Amino acid sequence: MASVIVKEASRAPATLILAVIKGQVGGTYSSSVEILSSLPSETYLAMTAAQGSNSSQTSLCKNCGHRLDSDETELEASRSKFSDTISNILNSNEPPPLDEIDSMRRCLSAHERAARNVEEEITRTKKYLQSLKAERRELEGYIKDQRAILNPIRRIPHELLSHIFSMCVEHAPMTHSTVFRNSLAADRIEWTLTHVCSQWRSVALALSSDFWSKAHIRLDSTSSRFGGHAMLLGLRLRRSSGKPLSIFIKRGNLDASSTEHSLLATLLLYNDQWSGLRVDLKSTELQTLLSAVKPPLPALGTLIFRHPKQDDPNPREEEVEESLCDIFRNAPSLRDVSLEHFRNPLKIPLPYHQLVSLSFAIAGNSFKISQLLSVLRLSERLERLYVGYHFIEEENPDDLGSVVRLPSLEAMEMYWDYVNTTIEEVYRGGNQLVNWLILPELNNFWDEGDGATAGSVSLDCIASLHERSGRALTGLRITVSDTDEEIARSLKGHAALTSLGIVKVGGSFTKQIFEALKIREEESERLLPKLEELTLQGSMAFDAVSLVEMVESRWQLSETGFSEVSCPSRLELDCDAKEIPTNIPYAFARFSEDCFKSLNWVFSA
Repeated sequence: MASVIVKEASRAPATLILAVIKGQVGGTYSSSVEILSSLPSETYLAMTAAQGSNSSQTSLCKNCGHRLDSDETELEASRSKFSDTISNILNSNEPPPLDEIDSMRRCLSAHERAARNVEEEITRTKKYLQSLKAERRELEGYIKDQRAILNPIRRIPHELLSHIFSMCVEHAPMTHSTVFRNSLAADRIEWTLTHVCSQWRSVALALSSDFWSKAHIRLDSTSSRFGGHAMLLGLRLRRSSGKPLSIFIKRGNLDASSTEHSLLATLLLYNDQWSGLRVDLKSTELQTLLSAVKPPLPALGTLIFRHPKQDDPNPREEEVEESLCDIFRNAPSLRDVSLEHFRNPLKIPLPYHQLVSLSFAIAGNSFKISQLLSVLRLSERLERLYVGYHFIEEENPDDLGSVVRLPSLEAMEMYWDYVNTTIEEVYRGGNQLVNWLILPELNNFWDEGDGATAGSVSLDCIASLHERSGRALTGLRITVSDTDEEIARSLKGHAALTSLGIVKVGGSFTKQIFEALKIREEESERLLPKLEELTLQGSMAFDAVSLVEMVESRWQLSETGFSEVSCPSRLELDCDAKEIPTNIPYAFARFSEDCFKSLNWVFSA
């Protein structure tokens, strides 16, 4: 192209040649020099003049720095020309000079045209911006769809998806600590997973054992008549596919005069599948709702019946709404029963002869030790017994009847809250109850108070139970106010203990407890040689070095072949916000060494 221009340069228009020089048409700098050198002098002078006139017509905006054309330059000049005049006139009430009115009007018209042009440019720019945003939304939608299609979750096998879904629901059996979760709530995970896609729905519907076999319902007056809630509950129960059901019935704003309820009626259609039942209702309400039907409950194995807790320990007789509730009298498979906050559990007739686990958390103070013993005489198959109450010693021992023997009982737990009774009364009542028991298979015994006072049974009474039953305890948890020396002396008769928990009130643990538990090779009489788990709770006034030495003494003998000495596997200290041991960092440092890696060491202040 450059050679062509050189040959024809004498006839080329000046504007074209100038464009070549500026690089707007192909060519290089050297080519441009050749062109200029070959131009006639008159042509070169014309080009130079044209370029000068063009450069004089362009300028830069003082605000943004962009190149202004001639019209924009004129507008800028006119604004500058009249700016001082306009400012002075605006600050007064004077008219503009007569000789400048026409010029100012022309300037105004020019600026109005410029404003309209800017507005049109803004409109075009907005439309272009909107088109760009629409294009961006389209691209983002495409990207989202593509990512969803390529998501690895679409390739998860049904078996793995089924396992994941099953982990979304609670697998623990029904207990007194089970948290109520309304099964009819729309945000429950079971309903949500069935509305994601057809694949997830089919996987969720195929799960029946734990996914659909738990039904937690609240009995409200609003749902007493048959409607959507009852239909939803029926759908859930049908999806259980005949598997055992775990039922939780909770009282809502139920009308006291209700004799029927749609949700309960729906549940009763599947009563042959009930395996676990928790009821948080008054006994009068449950009896009223079920007495007309009295379901056979052939598969019911676990019952937790909680009466609404009453704050007044001594209400008037007419305020105690505990009428006879015989719904569960003939449940053939019932084995595990927990009655909570009842003043008289005997008003709930049960097949005691077949129970293996019984828990009484009794309210008030009218229930007698003799009444509890009469229940235990019917419960010869019991393996676990929990009693939460503040029994008062009965003055006439003849009212207690004969000693109660529970040949299968392996674990017994007693809890005392000292409501409306003195510590001395509870202490005497607890000892009286334990002294009337023979437990030949007892392995674990727990006696816990309210954390502020001692337990209900003396250490001597526990030792007497052990001697009378002829069975060595392997697990013991006690709440005491005895000194460490007294505790150590009482523990000498429990050589088979593997787990020991001591809650101390009214005093502190001292170095003496660890000196007593330290194992020495030269000593033939050793305290608790089989001990593997030790839990201490309360104030601790000792040096942690003595604790470490006790653990080391047992560890060393066990490692050197003394089979009668066990290695500690768990050690827990709970200072209960009281005095903590000195040198506790030393214990942390020692127990973090490799030789103690199998020791579960827990400390809380």
